[in-house]
Amino acid sequence: MDQLLKALCVLAISLFITSCAFNYPKLDAYEEELSADVYFVPIGYVAPEYLISLADYYQKTFNIKVGVTERLLFVKSAWNAQSQQLKTDNIIGQMKYQYWNYSFNQGALFIGVTHLNMYLPGGPSKFNFSYKEGRNFAIVSNNKLEGKTEWNFLDIKETNARFRKVISKTIATLYFDKPLNSNSKSVLYEDVNSLLDLDYIDEESIFSDVLGKKSPPKDLPALSVF
Repeated sequence: MDQLLKALCVLAISLFITSCAFNYPKLDAYEEELSADVYFVPIGYVAPEYLISLADYYQKTFNIKVGVTERLLFVKSAWNAQSQQLKTDNIIGQMKYQYWNYSFNQGALFIGVTHLNMYLPGGPSKFNFSYKEGRNFAIVSNNKLEGKTEWNFLDIKETNARFRKVISKTIATLYFDKPLNSNSKSVLYEDVNSLLDLDYIDEESIFSDVLGKKSPPKDLPALSVF
């Protein structure tokens, strides 16, 4: 009897741990948001922690309401099997079909987020980080920004500065209606042609160039007292 009770306790604990491992209440809250300003749309498999990292950052930094949709199940015609790339125009069409009336906010911006490589209309491009159509739909890819091979993208839990700069530029131009500029340090720089160009951009420029305010003060390290 004691052995049976012990086995049942172990089973109960295992089930509890398993249920906790796949429970993301913070993501659930973002997925239940029906009047967001910006929605992130996972395309392909994207870790829940990664989506939470994105939503948290932009809700706090841009002071906008952020939501996350369910994963976009793109159709076969949207995938170029030969080049192993998403056809961005097809994906945008699928996003419009699936999400046009998703939100109570008819001006909401939907940004597809993917680890997959993208094929832009007009031919291949080495630096195809993003693509947009109109004012409400865009796709951003971190495929060339994370320094990972195709098979191990799923372990990415947090965004990096490169990808945030691409997304910030997308939100700035579409949601905030900001024009591009020729300042190579600005997140609104119009002529990004390499990873070096992207790395040179100062991420803090979103405060002055997009939000029109000073950067928040950095947290100072605690002073040692002897």
